[in-house]
Amino acid sequence: TGHQLRRMVAAAAQQQQPMSAVADQFGCSPSAFSRLFHQQVGMRAVFFRNQLRLLTAEDRLLAGLPISEVAADCGYADQAHLTREIKKFRGVTPGVYLSSYQELHLPSLA
Repeated sequence: TGHQLRRMVAAAAQQQQPMSAVADQFGCSPSAFSRLFHQQVGMRAVFFRNQLRLLTAEDRLLAGLPISEVAADCGYADQAHLTREIKKFRGVTPGVYLSSYQELHLPSLA
């Protein structure tokens, strides 16, 4: 059941559906779905969805897309919302995150 729940939440995140829509698909209330997801997966469904959304946003930023476009495409209210999420979960601004990531993945010159 945990795998099925994760797939449902991942699909909802991709389609930018609210968690209530996922609960409806599963045939229960949002609070019941949240409890079930937590019991089966070990974290809240909203946290799981938000982490998937953040990973998608990071991939798009790393691909060179503008942060305002990424924020809109990934379901963030605006660029500032995405910036706050990256700072909250990565501890740095998007610019620092991107430059640090790129430094880690540069081919060795030695």
